[in-house]
Amino acid sequence: MKKHLKTFTALVLSLLLTCMIGLQAVAACSGDLTGDNKIDTEDARAILRAALELDPLTAANKTAADMDLDGKVTTEDARLALRIALELEKTDGKLYKNEYNVLRSGFFCADFTIKESSGEQPLMLAVTGKTTFMRTSFADETLSAEFGIDGFEISVLLKNNKAYLVDRNNRAYAPFPLEETGMDPEEIAAMENAKDMFAQYPALGEAVKKEKTAFGGRSCTGYTFNYNKGTLQVFMRGKRLLGITEYNAKGAEKKSYIFNSVSLAVPTEFTAIPAGYEKTDPMVILLAAFFGDLSETP
Repeated sequence: MKKHLKTFTALVLSLLLTCMIGLQAVAACSGDLTGDNKIDTEDARAILRAALELDPLTAANKTAADMDLDGKVTTEDARLALRIALELEKTDGKLYKNEYNVLRSGFFCADFTIKESSGEQPLMLAVTGKTTFMRTSFADETLSAEFGIDGFEISVLLKNNKAYLVDRNNRAYAPFPLEETGMDPEEIAAMENAKDMFAQYPALGEAVKKEKTAFGGRSCTGYTFNYNKGTLQVFMRGKRLLGITEYNAKGAEKKSYIFNSVSLAVPTEFTAIPAGYEKTDPMVILLAAFFGDLSETP
């Protein structure tokens, strides 16, 4: 019953994605099955029909249609193509064979955890080249003991060389001069150059060693590189990126990135301050992060 319901739902969506089209032999970019160098509703419908096995795909179009890089062409790929066609998501329009290449491109949306000797930090990073959106959360014993809260979440948008704190729960934002936060120049530079944090990594073809291994309890392929006077390891499971670990010259782990997801498309809500958001003071945003509601901040 569930299978029939899923197929019926997909067919209804298909009817909403414009009229029947033919598939071209060569796709110019991820999601572009018609070869016109753009992603529109015709491409979304073509991907959906392929997902329902109503139309065959060439090898090139199968690669282009697999927009979420899970190794399959499904209705989720059609949904993503439709969101791009409706300008709800942005993409650089290039064809990528795996999530690691997407990450190196400097145009992506990724959810991951940074693990260092000082601890672990979750981070959502959305980058378009012109904008960088970061969301992270903080939690420690001091916050619980002194403020009675388990933690708080902070979102920052960097655009046109300006920074903004964004509170999506309370539909508010605040210009946020980084130099007034007490951050040193290196920390400010790290935030402003977040879009390039993975672009420096070598291509998979440059690996000095490739082997079957495991990461986070999952079997995968490990790629080892000579990197930054030490070594770098990239862990891939098919097209999916599981993790990246940097080691120093003595072989000690410096930093590790554990990925939950990597997307080649960035939601437009992460590229600008949404319309209708109220401009306020940075301290109000920070207090709201602590206490949850702007109307209840001291």
